[in-house]
Amino acid sequence: MKTGVILGMSFEEYRAIDAINVSGLKRIKQSPLHYWADYLAPNRIEKEQTPSMYRGTAIHTAVLEPERFSKEYKLEPRPEDYPKHLHIVDDLKNELRKASLPLGGAKAELITRLRENNSELTFFEDIQKEHEKYKLLKRDDWEACQKITEGVRKNPALSVLFESGNAEVTLIWKDEYSGVMCKARADWLTKDGVIVDIKSAIDASIQEFSWAFERYGYWQQAAWYLDGVKATTGIEGTFLLVAFEPSFPFATAIYTPDEQSLLDGKNENRFMFNKYIECRKEKHWPGYSDEIQTIKRPIFREKKGI
Repeated sequence: MKTGVILGMSFEEYRAIDAINVSGLKRIKQSPLHYWADYLAPNRIEKEQTPSMYRGTAIHTAVLEPERFSKEYKLEPRPEDYPKHLHIVDDLKNELRKASLPLGGAKAELITRLRENNSELTFFEDIQKEHEKYKLLKRDDWEACQKITEGVRKNPALSVLFESGNAEVTLIWKDEYSGVMCKARADWLTKDGVIVDIKSAIDASIQEFSWAFERYGYWQQAAWYLDGVKATTGIEGTFLLVAFEPSFPFATAIYTPDEQSLLDGKNENRFMFNKYIECRKEKHWPGYSDEIQTIKRPIFREKKGI
């Protein structure tokens, strides 16, 4: 397997690479059984793309690859945006009456009849057909893509980074201790090792995003990606989290993990990595404990008084 920094690899190709990534380690953390279910089970079902996932992909493309976004995405057409194009059946029948043509039949038949009689008439269905080759976004999602892209790209601290680097960069390396293959996919990577990772957050303020930073294991991700940059380029990189709010006013904030978080992430990743190696060797992927366990409220909930 080729190792190093790889540009232009599709996400499907990346997923097919037989190597462990930080998402897999997070599943191992939940339980090895969950990792097996997601990555190894012979009857596993691929997750369907939800509307929020579709929107998130569009935002990532708009921010990271604006030229590609303009080629692949279009605003979903609405009849009210094309008032001169016939759309509803009543309007079609009115035109048929003017031409003394039969009114019966399905909508497609009415359109065909009108086309044959008057080539100058325009139909909303033609607009829809022209848009079939594009990925369509509803107006709210389209506006979010534009505003978030503007907020991120025009940020003084980020604009320079986007002048040099590449989007969707694949990193593949071999763990120096075990020889096991590892992978990561950076949203954006500059030539001097700066990783920019885009995250959606309902509240991107530092006091609230810190909880997301903990809950979603971004500290683990940061450590893993920096290890990947070091292994593939030899550079001691920098990890930046760009948090954006997906609704008006589309505020953005930039964060970088502190040293303790990175150290904790590195240690956590190594622990889960070793568990992964053990499970793979033994071909045994256990779930939760079978024993009765005492449970208590997490510390962060106690602190917040929830």
